[in-house]
Amino acid sequence: MLILLPLSAFVLGWASFVGGGCQSPARPPYWRAAFLKTAVAWGATAAVLSEGLSLFGLLRRPAIAVAWLAIVGVLAFMIIRKRLIAVVWQGLRSRVTLPDRGELGLLGALTLLAAALLAVAWAAPPNNVDSLFYHLPRVMHWVQNGSLDHYAASNHAQLFMPPWAEIAILHLRELWGSDKPANLAQWFSMVGSLIGVSAIAARLGAGRKGQLLAATFAATVPMGVLQATSTQNDYVTAFWAVCAAYWVSVSLQRPLRQSEVLLLGLCFGLGILTKVTYFIYGAPLGVGFLLITHKRSGFWHAARWGLALAGLVAVVNLTTWVRNLTTFGGLYGRSDWSVGMLAAPRLAQSLRVIEAADPAGAKRGIGEVLMEGARQVLIWPLNRVGQAAALNLITPSSVVNGIVWSILDAFPVLFDDVVSHSLRHAAWSHEDSAGNPLHVMLVIASGATLLATGAGRRYLAMVMAGFVLLPLVIQRGSSGFGIRYQLPFFIASAPLFGLAVERARLNRWGVPIGILLLVSALPYLLFNNTRPIIGAQPWPTRTRSVFVAPAQEIMYAINPELQSAHDQLAQALARSGCREVGLRIDSSHLEYQFWWMLDAPQSGYRLETVYTYPVLENLLDRDFVPCAVICTICGDRTELNDLTLYSDFSGAGLFLADDPQTGD
Repeated sequence: MLILLPLSAFVLGWASFVGGGCQSPARPPYWRAAFLKTAVAWGATAAVLSEGLSLFGLLRRPAIAVAWLAIVGVLAFMIIRKRLIAVVWQGLRSRVTLPDRGELGLLGALTLLAAALLAVAWAAPPNNVDSLFYHLPRVMHWVQNGSLDHYAASNHAQLFMPPWAEIAILHLRELWGSDKPANLAQWFSMVGSLIGVSAIAARLGAGRKGQLLAATFAATVPMGVLQATSTQNDYVTAFWAVCAAYWVSVSLQRPLRQSEVLLLGLCFGLGILTKVTYFIYGAPLGVGFLLITHKRSGFWHAARWGLALAGLVAVVNLTTWVRNLTTFGGLYGRSDWSVGMLAAPRLAQSLRVIEAADPAGAKRGIGEVLMEGARQVLIWPLNRVGQAAALNLITPSSVVNGIVWSILDAFPVLFDDVVSHSLRHAAWSHEDSAGNPLHVMLVIASGATLLATGAGRRYLAMVMAGFVLLPLVIQRGSSGFGIRYQLPFFIASAPLFGLAVERARLNRWGVPIGILLLVSALPYLLFNNTRPIIGAQPWPTRTRSVFVAPAQEIMYAINPELQSAHDQLAQALARSGCREVGLRIDSSHLEYQFWWMLDAPQSGYRLETVYTYPVLENLLDRDFVPCAVICTICGDRTELNDLTLYSDFSGAGLFLADDPQTGD
């Protein structure tokens, strides 16, 4: 079971951190902090290993296994040499306090929720849209090439998007031998986030019940429940935000040690290496940390730490940025693509269309034009932030939705057309569009409570800044698709909820509140649109239960009409004996389904893109001569180069050589 190697490395790393703390009187054992330290170290190690093996074209199962085995051996030797096992055991025992019956029940319910999500993550093949055309195909190409280097792709997002989440999937997939554990990167990030938010709550002054409520709040965020079983990367991003927020919360109490600043810098670096939207959440945390340091130790000390953090971010992301600059000329693709993702250019465009004439044709003065422009500039941020918040107001109840949406429509200045353009087309049970109605109201109530009591205000400001910046910086931040970008905000807000309950003197209601939160999460747990525990077709689920339906049905939950056709295509390829398969597909087509149906590359099939963007044509493998091509954009063509159309499988044409094995 090679997959146990990275898990063993994590456990041994955690024991080492806990044991080191136990041996220092100034650093009492704190298992949650040790967990976060281990996660950051593990994440950095996975990135370094991948880049190192990639240099030599060795990013495949044997080399990955040997690398993790060496790490496990080194950690085990250190622990045995320092005799840390007994130290860890004694240290943990000295800090364990037994929860009361209610807290134990709530902790047990959280464990059951995590276990249920783990079962779904393990049973269901990846079937998220983004995962099928972008996240997972890049993993397959990396494995096939043994390298992270850019390649000819049908979708350029496979190349320039930050790669860390997919690197983690690659390691798990290769050590297992299939994509069975691919969903575990997000699931582990959920578990790590629960541990992290409870630790932050403790740093902010919450007691045991407040810490447990913080974890419960995070565990029951609907978007989080739905994403915890997928191969998206928003929960991974949220976890790195939680890790950074923890060390910033420590800095609220005391100056960080050099090792802790290193960990904070790695959190920022790994977050940006996971998803570009991490800039939005990491920036307020970084600025907050530097302001705290400036107030405590002066400008030059803060400047030194700021340079150190920026340097760490650059080092962690350097190879990814170099690859993108070499291929596209920008850190994240071409500059026009990057600018198109920003919200500000849209504001500038709207200002340019302000005409100096009214509908009747009468010329308006420059003063009127300036007043209209100023009005739009003032309303724009309110409108964007209002829409982003309103995206959460979709519930499993159509009656409740109707009432809420009618209220939103009554305030067009704030919410614009968010109801007609986004909410009416959203699916409450789908991970790309689900809102967090209860949690958005609890965040508002928590913020108001903490402002009134003077608790956690600096942490509250840093977290809220991320929410406000998201729609003001990212164009999709206020659209239906952008709701999932808010997940890091809700997870990072969890400590505020736990602290607010205690500050409002609602401790005795802590367990009932936690139970209500868990009950509110049940519809999202049970009726996940594409990976349900309980199938309820055709709505709110697209398929039967993941524990009943075959894997192929789950894989094709979003396009079941192609399931039989792709199966026939795979059978035709198997009969042909051809193993060198070209892909000529559009960027919107779900490439991973072809890899999955053919069980490539471990089955012996080699899949290469043979039709790509002009900017990527220099990456085409000129030595690759396919004996078959799968084409989804060939229309009525019957010939493709030297290949002849064998059959069309619901829009996927299979072109074969007369004799694939000889090429004649």
